[in-house]
Amino acid sequence: KLDYFICEAVQQGATRILTYGSNQSNHGRLTAAAAAKFGMKCTILMDELPPEKATGSLLIDRILGADIVFMDDADFRNDEEADYLEKMRKLYSQVTNALKKEYESKGETVYIIPEGGSSPVGALGYFYAAKEIKNQLEEMGVKMDYVATVLGSTATFGGLILGSKFFNTDFT
Repeated sequence: KLDYFICEAVQQGATRILTYGSNQSNHGRLTAAAAAKFGMKCTILMDELPPEKATGSLLIDRILGADIVFMDDADFRNDEEADYLEKMRKLYSQVTNALKKEYESKGETVYIIPEGGSSPVGALGYFYAAKEIKNQLEEMGVKMDYVATVLGSTATFGGLILGSKFFNTDFT
């Protein structure tokens, strides 16, 4: 996914990537690394309070120079799931808009990657990953019936399903 997001960000002249994830988010960590590789700053919004000690992905995010913005959901953490999700969407939107405005007032160009990279651009990466998997399996002479993946923001799953159908793979 990040190949496509970073390419688009570079084409748009982005100086900063803004994305979302938990303190152990693989997406956040990889986004911070990709932004650093291409000379961009990175901000990761996290929907939780900061832990007492940075470990794992959060530690790597910081080593890579990412700015971490923790969002306090304590006021509605115990709400019903639908209410919680709606309040989080509003909080994400408010914080995103405020940060984007702040960065742009300092002359930065902000490129926003949705949570987990879940968007048509993100799914495109996994659409073509299905072709890459098919080609590698053929080169190795290996047959595989299934690809297993976690289901989070659905871009990975959706892209793989569409790609496996489009490229007529032997796996689903």
